[in-house]
Amino acid sequence: MIVQGLLVGLVYYVCDLLSLAWCANPMVNRPIVLGPLVGLVLGDLQQGILIGASVELVFLGVASIGATMPANAALGGTIATAFVILTGADMEVALALAVPIGMLGVFTNELRKLITANFLPMFDRFIEQGNIKAYDRSILWVSALVQSFQAILVFLCVAFGTQSIDVMLAAIPTAIIDGIKVSISSVSLHALMSQSLRHLPLNL
Repeated sequence: MIVQGLLVGLVYYVCDLLSLAWCANPMVNRPIVLGPLVGLVLGDLQQGILIGASVELVFLGVASIGATMPANAALGGTIATAFVILTGADMEVALALAVPIGMLGVFTNELRKLITANFLPMFDRFIEQGNIKAYDRSILWVSALVQSFQAILVFLCVAFGTQSIDVMLAAIPTAIIDGIKVSISSVSLHALMSQSLRHLPLNL
């Protein structure tokens, strides 16, 4: 699983790096984009498209309000998609894994902010010196360094955690998996209806 882990980690790293504000935030770090890319590198593009779209629906409309931090949809969607494709589990398993894994991404996001804060004096020093080129270069390499932490986490989870997840899934009772299927279907239907009603004319 080492090679698969490297490929998935690289996909996540590139998309996460391109999602930064200085890249105009093209939203390529969403499950609907990451899912097909993960499926492509793992040899199952169709499954990647289906899982990515389903996980995107779960995180649809999730946003940070005030001091609250939402689950990391990119991290949860990427790892869950890889797990399902590599283990051959049902798609509902990906939806069940995406949210708790995404919550792990909240803590890694805060860790990245703490590490970035340590470089602020260096940025200030370059600005005071008027060294704009050094400032621009430092922004690039610090961003590349900080964004690599979650990519490393993705690699470790896919390369060494797939077998553990497979054993864990085998221990989950069938009734729980069936309950997840029903709940996910209800949430998906509610989300689709809510989005559709928003675009109805007001006079109807």
